[in-house]
Amino acid sequence: HKFGIRNFIIAPKPLLSHFYPLQAVEMAGGNAPTFDRLKENNYSTWKEDMEGWLRFNGYWGIISGSRSKPAALVTSVPVPGSTSGATTTITTAPDSASVEAWDLACEKASGAILFVLDHSQKGLVKDLKDDPKAMWEAIAAHHEQKLPVTRFARYEALLSIQKQDNES
Repeated sequence: HKFGIRNFIIAPKPLLSHFYPLQAVEMAGGNAPTFDRLKENNYSTWKEDMEGWLRFNGYWGIISGSRSKPAALVTSVPVPGSTSGATTTITTAPDSASVEAWDLACEKASGAILFVLDHSQKGLVKDLKDDPKAMWEAIAAHHEQKLPVTRFARYEALLSIQKQDNES
């Protein structure tokens, strides 16, 4: 107050949801994807954006298959007192907390994928909502079709490029 100026803080205005293509700011703790929903014509950019978002949030291992659901542990142990080398099998159930954590992560990954699909794309995954890896694969199978006719048309278009008379 030395110069008669009041101290004040200017807080930035919060970003409103209408600035984002998804029209949503909060999802699973406020970390909503802010890229366009998947439509028939934007798969390549959507795929990159969605993979980045899934990686950032720790769900990519479920989609890629590098992480798997906790399974029972099966071990063979020698039978006490056996002289013939006989073994018995002991099966230990997975830790229930680990299974619950896996199930929750799958639920969140599936929800995230559903959240960023346009209504026209949700039919691709309607029966797969409990399996985010299968959802991802079904979307890829639909959008990554390798049609020879399409490749030929693109190749022909590339080879038919010619310099116009007014170009240098």
